[in-house]
Amino acid sequence: APNHDIITIKTPATDIYDIDYYNGKIYVATTNGLLLLNYTINNLKDYTPMFNINSVLVNNVKTELQSLLLLNNNQNQIEINYSVLAFGVARFERLYYCLNNQPWVLCETGSRSLKLAALAPGSYSLSFRFGEKETTPVAVLKFNPVGKLGVML
Repeated sequence: APNHDIITIKTPATDIYDIDYYNGKIYVATTNGLLLLNYTINNLKDYTPMFNINSVLVNNVKTELQSLLLLNNNQNQIEINYSVLAFGVARFERLYYCLNNQPWVLCETGSRSLKLAALAPGSYSLSFRFGEKETTPVAVLKFNPVGKLGVML
């Protein structure tokens, strides 16, 4: 079940130009002015955004995630382009990544890609999660620049 409520706004016939939620209030910009509604989003702590890997580039060449089978030792530049979808939520935990069980690193705010450059031959495991706490990763990529690349979502 989705973690959001549907509310009905009864107003005279008007065009809505923008809607924003801030500090417990919904602001609705209309042709007749600004409409202000008190509204509290419940269960913010329980909300986990949707994480989606949009594409993977290997040495700047787009590669289908499902078709990644073998990487040569010179295919060591990997870029993961992703989306974070959080519909109707004012805030949520930030995205972190971890490479080979090293400490978790906060993904750059506003960025929707992660670039791994000049990877040495060997096995790699790249995980993504939301928040600083020990939680289950939302995606794990396993790859080897001289062997197989596996994906677990």
